[in-house]
This record gives sequence, C-alpha cells and structure tokens, in this order.
Amino acid sequence: MGTDIYLEWDNIEGADKEKQYTGFSVDAGKAGYLRASIGMYQENNILRQIFPSTFWNNESGEYLPYDFTDTGFEDVQIIGARYLTFVMFGIPLEEDEGATEQLKFGESIMRMLGGMGFDNIEGGARKSSLRFAVMWLNAVFNFYLLGLEKAKEEKNPRVYISW
Repeated sequence: MGTDIYLEWDNIEGADKEKQYTGFSVDAGKAGYLRASIGMYQENNILRQIFPSTFWNNESGEYLPYDFTDTGFEDVQIIGARYLTFVMFGIPLEEDEGATEQLKFGESIMRMLGGMGFDNIEGGARKSSLRFAVMWLNAVFNFYLLGLEKAKEEKNPRVYISW
C-alpha cells in the first residue's frame, strides 16, 4: 500500500509503458513511475507538494494533464532541498522567514550531491537514511525531467496518482 504515480504522454509506446511496471520500485523515475509506500510519510508529503490536490482526489481513473513547466524544476529542487534537510537533521522546514538559513544550507547540499551525480547512487536496500533519500529524490527529479522533456516535445504529459 502507498502512492504510485504514473506518467503518460501522447503516442506512448508499449515498451515505455511496460518499463513503468517495476514491482513497486522507488527508484524508477526515469521510466515515468514514482513510488512512496504508506510508511514513507515525508516522501508522500513531498509528492503532495509537487502534485496538486486535483491529482490526489481524481476518482475518474483517467490521467490528468500536468503542466511540468508551471511548477518548474527549480521549485522541485527547492522542495527536494527541504526534504534532505529534514532527513539530515530531523527538523522539518517551516514556510516562514526563520527557515531561510536552513533552506540555503539544504540547497547547498543539493548542489553538492548534484555534482556527485545522483545516478551513481545504488537503489534497493535502505542502508542509510541519507543514501535512501538521495536515491528516492533522484527518482523524483528524473520523473519530473521526463515530464518536462515530453512537454517540450509537445506530447501532452499526463499524470495519474493511485493511493
């Protein structure tokens, strides 16, 4: 049980669709699939910040259009920085002026980890909270970047959330 998020676009090929069936992998963002189990409270919270309530309350079973350029990848990176700050220090960041310094620190960590290359982080077993967090966040980034790519190709990216 948990959250499963799928990306679809115009003329998606069967092979691309099949890649999304990963057996509930939490590091398959490049395939257009995101996963956060029910116990991944902070990760589900992050996904709720990225995807509006319209997607969470969608009972139609249909994929809904998502404007990947509206939120912007920079905003997703900031959300990711807040998540890593929480993982490292256990202190969730508030949306107020007092959190500015913590947010800047989290963003500097994101830049450092980005320079190291997220794709080199191993998936699978949760060996450490930070390692797992970076791997999961990398999947979120890859999912978002795939959506941006499909938007630039004018392929009408759509998202479906099952939870």
